Amino acid sequence: MMWHGLVSLIGGLLVILLDHIIEATFLQSRTVMAATKATTSPSFLYKDLLPSQIMSTPKHKKQQLKKVDGTSWLIPSQVIHNRAPSILHASTSAGEQTTTASESSRQPPPPSMPQSIRSRRRMRPKKKKSSPSKNQDEDSFPTTGNLPDPWYRSVSLNHLRLHPQFQALSSHVPLLQELEDVSKFRQESWQWDELHKGRCTTSQAAGALGFLEPIAGQALGVPTSWQRGGMGSYQRLRQPALRTVEEMNKLFIDPEKDCATVDDSSTDDAAESLWQQPSNSSKMVADYLYQPNKEEFARRKTCIRERSGGESLEKSIRFLWGNTQEATSVLTGLNFFAQIDPDMVLHESGMCGAGLDLNQTSEEGGLLIGATPDGVIRYSDGRIEALEVKNHCPFFSNKGRKQRAGGLKRFSIGDRLTHEGGVLPQYVSQLQMEMLCLGPQCQSAVMIRQTATQGAIVLRMKRNETWINEMLHFLTRFQTEFVQAQKPPRTDFFWNNTDNLDEQSRYRRFVNLTSELRNSVQHVATIPNEDIQRDEASAPFFLDNY
Repeated sequence: MMWHGLVSLIGGLLVILLDHIIEATFLQSRTVMAATKATTSPSFLYKDLLPSQIMSTPKHKKQQLKKVDGTSWLIPSQVIHNRAPSILHASTSAGEQTTTASESSRQPPPPSMPQSIRSRRRMRPKKKKSSPSKNQDEDSFPTTGNLPDPWYRSVSLNHLRLHPQFQALSSHVPLLQELEDVSKFRQESWQWDELHKGRCTTSQAAGALGFLEPIAGQALGVPTSWQRGGMGSYQRLRQPALRTVEEMNKLFIDPEKDCATVDDSSTDDAAESLWQQPSNSSKMVADYLYQPNKEEFARRKTCIRERSGGESLEKSIRFLWGNTQEATSVLTGLNFFAQIDPDMVLHESGMCGAGLDLNQTSEEGGLLIGATPDGVIRYSDGRIEALEVKNHCPFFSNKGRKQRAGGLKRFSIGDRLTHEGGVLPQYVSQLQMEMLCLGPQCQSAVMIRQTATQGAIVLRMKRNETWINEMLHFLTRFQTEFVQAQKPPRTDFFWNNTDNLDEQSRYRRFVNLTSELRNSVQHVATIPNEDIQRDEASAPFFLDNY
């Protein structure tokens, strides 16, 4: 009994001791939790963090993110070395104490943390809206339309003929005294057209030289659209040609016919009504006073509508632009070179070269050549240069493009201008032949390439006697081997001349020389668009609204 009572006493004491231990442990646990809560409060966790680095937690996730296994979470923007979302533990043990303000002041400053992508975006300065330009008349016009205006701000040839520094050809040509007198016929005359029959002019030279064949064209860099072969030249040179002054006078000088085939009644207007003395600050030789009226725009629209029934407009719009804008580009050349030589005069020209020795033959079937530059620049010191202009059409067909909301118009505006790569290879023969036909005093030719909105560039090519001699050699071969023999030229007729390997090698060297010549042109100047003289300050590209 005594032992049983002793055991009961010891058991009671153990129970009391265990209760005290449990109570003490509970109190200590509450103390630790309070300290942990103090160190993991927002004011502690977010110390030294940028406002953009504090991520708000959705209510339905607060319980999930608050504690997991006694740990708390830092947001992804607090990760320094890894921008991907990462988990960092911020647990605090029971033995750690909260840092006081006095201790914090003695701590080194925390390392600067990189800004989050979000904060960077906030700090970016807002883009300022571009303020409209003072003169947006031209920019406000539509850049797409169905009826393009190829006469866009153009200067007419008849008006250019009244310019005080332009020497125009007369509309009436007297009896011819020599072959070279045919250069007095204007380009729009029917006599000028007749002179092209049976004659190798600049428009046919590239084809007759084989430059438009597949292999030679590829070697020269001729655009694929131009590689149309030599059949056009063959057909032209097969036509009967006028070879003597007697034949020409008999056909051309007819009292019932006139060399002018267009209505030039506008030339009756006084020059003073179109051109006047410019202001001192002007870069133009004379100010152009003409402005088209609504009736003229209506006539243009009627003309374009007549051509827009099928696909003919897409095919002819570039040709129309080149013709209607030619006088404007010639005027650009006049204004540019008059700044260099104020006493220069720009001469209108018909077909030149008929008086060359190689054309002084009545032999039936012999080679005849000719060239019509867009103008002849005559400087005050007696030098002359051929002037050739090329106009880059700004209208591009939208055929085949994706339809947009509201429908897609037939044409869009697209302008680009570069002088890289010299002149196109098919124009080498044109420039060199113009220099040849103007005579030995012409030692260079100028080409002006002009756009509607991007200004113009001025290029100069020097005369090359070696190239001219090779050109005449192969043109003569084309005349004798194909035209006189009535044998249509085969594909790559000069490049693949297996019958005569020496001639084949000579031709390939000629092609290489042509490539060198086209890349050796001099870039004289780039003319800003605002320095291009046109008929008015602004005008629409399209006639849809007229």
